[in-house]
Amino acid sequence: MSSVTYGQCLLYRGSDVQSGLEGGHEAGGLGNDPRELPRPKRSAFNISKYNSTSIVNKLLGEHDMIGHLAHQKDSETHLQCLNCSEVDTMADCGVCLDPLQGAGIFSCLMCGNNTCWPCSLQVDKCPFCRAALLPDFRVRNLGMERLLAKLALPCKNYRWGCNRRLVESERSSHEEECSFSPVTCPLHLCKWHGENEHFVEHMKQSHSISLLVGNGITIEISKFRTKTILSDKKTRKYIVSLFCHSAIFTCKVFLHKKKLRMVFLKVCSAESYSKKHFGAWLEISSSFRTLKGIMPIAQCSQNVKELDISCQSLVSPWKKSEEQVKITITIRPLS
Repeated sequence: MSSVTYGQCLLYRGSDVQSGLEGGHEAGGLGNDPRELPRPKRSAFNISKYNSTSIVNKLLGEHDMIGHLAHQKDSETHLQCLNCSEVDTMADCGVCLDPLQGAGIFSCLMCGNNTCWPCSLQVDKCPFCRAALLPDFRVRNLGMERLLAKLALPCKNYRWGCNRRLVESERSSHEEECSFSPVTCPLHLCKWHGENEHFVEHMKQSHSISLLVGNGITIEISKFRTKTILSDKKTRKYIVSLFCHSAIFTCKVFLHKKKLRMVFLKVCSAESYSKKHFGAWLEISSSFRTLKGIMPIAQCSQNVKELDISCQSLVSPWKKSEEQVKITITIRPLS
């Protein structure tokens, strides 16, 4: 069940809880408190499906093995304690299902249920009991925040196989680089996001882009002079997806408004390569000029840098004949 779906379920159940409270039902104990709503159970195993024929699962094979062994070790050593299991379950926001640790905590004054502070600011009624949330009564639960800040709680990507447990000071840096994070589509205006293993299928079915195996490719643009003139009205796109160095990279080249724009992204990688930095070695050549350089490759979730080159610098000002421009891209680790 996805986070969005579960959040909706909570909203519907919240109205039932409010009806019970108005009918005069009293809690017979902590375990039977009608205000306490069920939380999502944490899976003991990596829920990602394994398909040995997919090239992406070669990439994720390391994840599956590490995740499975880590979950086994975790369940054998840490989570046999009932308190640990319950704290893990209650430490997620009941609406977005992200960890409460480090996000700020809001507690409803009527039912006492907790949500993260960002979610509480987006609603005017409690998602659980439907009580009105007045601006003057929105107060953060600082005591709960201090308690969770000192505990080692699961990464928000535990559903996808990550077994790391983090205190508040470690959470932000780890989750930015966590290799188990869901993948977002690197193409503009596409809102798809999902597991690593479904990325290749999405690119092929939705965008007709197949994954190529290898660390280099050459893109040839024929009739470059004519296409440069037409680029004021029509943008031409050249998009390539490469599998190399146990990672998937997307190379995007645009011919737009007489400029050659290039963007390089690392979409996902194996655990051992998650912190490695890569660069694109570029050689852009025509009969008039050859340009060489190195462009750093960013993660999809990070600030993406763009390389802009004037098309006029690649064509001869003295000749009016057509040019063919070759863009050679080679991906290598940065030392």
